[in-house]
Amino acid sequence: MVTLSSQFIPGDFPLRFQLEGFNFVAFIQAYYEWLEQTGNPVYLQNNLTNYTNINDTLDQFLNYFQYEIMNSFPNNMAANPRLAMKHIIDLYRAKGTPRGFALFFRILFNEDISLYLPGTDIFKLSDNQWSQPQYIEVSDSPFLSDLVGQTIYTAYSQATALVESFNIIRTNNKVINVLYLSNINGDFFYNDTIFSNDVQYSISQAPQIIGSLSGVSINSGGQNFNLGDLVSISGSGSGGVGRVSSITQSTTGQLLFNLDSGGFGYTLTSNVQIIGGGGYGAAFSIGSISNTQVLNISTDIVNNYVTIPLEIGTSGFNLVLNNVSGTFSSGEIINAYSTNSVSLDFKYIGGNNSLISFETLSNTAQGISVEVINVDNPSYLRVKGTDANLAAIVANTILYGTTSLATIYINSILFKEQNSANGKINSINGSTLTILGANDYIIPTSNVRGLTSGATGVVQQIIRNTNWGFPGNTVSNLDSPINAVLSYNTSVVGSISSLANVSPGAFYTSPPQILITNPSIIALDILDSGGGLWGNDAVVSTENPFANGVATTVQILSSGFGFEPGELLSMTNANNPSIITGFAILNDNGEEQGNFTTNRSFLSDQMKLQDSYYYQNYSYEIAAQRTLNTYQDLVENLCGPVGYLLFGKYWVNENLSCVTNLVLETEVQMVNNTIIISEL
Repeated sequence: MVTLSSQFIPGDFPLRFQLEGFNFVAFIQAYYEWLEQTGNPVYLQNNLTNYTNINDTLDQFLNYFQYEIMNSFPNNMAANPRLAMKHIIDLYRAKGTPRGFALFFRILFNEDISLYLPGTDIFKLSDNQWSQPQYIEVSDSPFLSDLVGQTIYTAYSQATALVESFNIIRTNNKVINVLYLSNINGDFFYNDTIFSNDVQYSISQAPQIIGSLSGVSINSGGQNFNLGDLVSISGSGSGGVGRVSSITQSTTGQLLFNLDSGGFGYTLTSNVQIIGGGGYGAAFSIGSISNTQVLNISTDIVNNYVTIPLEIGTSGFNLVLNNVSGTFSSGEIINAYSTNSVSLDFKYIGGNNSLISFETLSNTAQGISVEVINVDNPSYLRVKGTDANLAAIVANTILYGTTSLATIYINSILFKEQNSANGKINSINGSTLTILGANDYIIPTSNVRGLTSGATGVVQQIIRNTNWGFPGNTVSNLDSPINAVLSYNTSVVGSISSLANVSPGAFYTSPPQILITNPSIIALDILDSGGGLWGNDAVVSTENPFANGVATTVQILSSGFGFEPGELLSMTNANNPSIITGFAILNDNGEEQGNFTTNRSFLSDQMKLQDSYYYQNYSYEIAAQRTLNTYQDLVENLCGPVGYLLFGKYWVNENLSCVTNLVLETEVQMVNNTIIISEL
């Protein structure tokens, strides 16, 4: 094809035309310049090859492109035609898939849809998927995390598997390394060593299989178990679950325990002893207690302190003074005398059960106001005051502490006295005097005077230098109340109301002796109503029956983590107080209990019976923001799978904004392959 250009026109004419007909030549050149302008024939001819590109083609050519590659699509689709034609291959490749339907509605209507396949909710027999994770417990290695995603093999058995994940399990103060496996081929035995062709490490760095619970050798089969009973397995590990897989009936030589009397003074950890009877393996523990009571029990053995003197004369005592005037001299004699005071026997009847030294006790109704000198023990105190105030205190008087807010009741009053004593100063430390060889009794608030120096002071506190050394208060002395220097444990005790973890044992020929004791409560010598001692008065009797439902084998459903080879295991069922015991076998890889990952074979309100119309394998439903008749033909002709039945559901868009020109009714129709929406 030859394309003329306006710039070459003058040279195409003979010289005569250029000399005599230059206007004609100029006309022809101008004509060709017009042809070359945008949209005119020569321009179109010169750019014809560019119009094969959908991005550069002319708008009037788009219909031809659509005819070739999107012949059945309407002309007024929501998507940009050029963009839709460029990517129409994506729609064709995704035809019949959820992505294909979503892309189709986005191109045509610029709307989202939801696709539902009723066949996914049809009830089908034996169609559930079962998953049972398998794993191996291994020793420490710095390369365990590197094995994830790699194929491993064992050194001796040559078993292989793919490592899906690596987890660290903490149980019963143990840290267990766990490799979860898939594609297992062969057996991963206890003590075998793990290697991988994809992760390089030395033999000393290789993880070793420490074993997972794979079986139990029954020692005592309990009683009253049924086939299929699930049992929780406990020992040094945790998480084990088993199932009773075989039982025997009418086994002799086992024990049946009866709780005849629960006694009192027991905890859940009280001692249980089964002595004699000719058999072995019988055991039980305390399952629960009732009618509980809180006891504070001293844990100190007083016998350790029987040789400690209550007061050592050579040690003396310290007087802590206030209001000191003058300077006392070491070695001088002091004289101490007190104001009038009385001693009171009392009890607390309200408020805080703790009086404070030097606080005021009062009873305004009786005109009493006295000062606490000191509290010798929980029921004895000394007060001072005027003769009138002290005389007003009689038995049955009630006094109120102004600082502690304690309320006390006076049981009796000792005689009024004025203390006077002498002693020798052994040493002086500030306002504290160490006194030796005192005669008579010095009390707080006593006035002290040095007979040589003439110095004076008032006794604020007396500190005995004798140290009893009780654990509860290592600086205890003659002035310390006994309950403040002992150590106590708080114990919740009660009556035994049930037994637990019952093992009937085997080969018993006679009833054994059963002792249930709580030694710390027995030591209190508290008698019950029948003359027995708390902590030693429970009664459990035994029978030698024919035992039924004795477990002989237990199948491991979940291996748990952290069990040791050959350890004694206990297996219990929540509905049976009896207990199965046996020894752990760790031979193979561990397994979890497993579960169904789908519910297609479970009867429920979600799974539907097939009706061969809506609920079938060859139907689908589109939830869209328009009615089915506006898109049914388009979907079936352009993107729907052949042979499938289409259903439509109207989807209300809850996020629509409010508009003022609301159209109440519209009509949607197809005319000449074009969607037309009109108001009614």
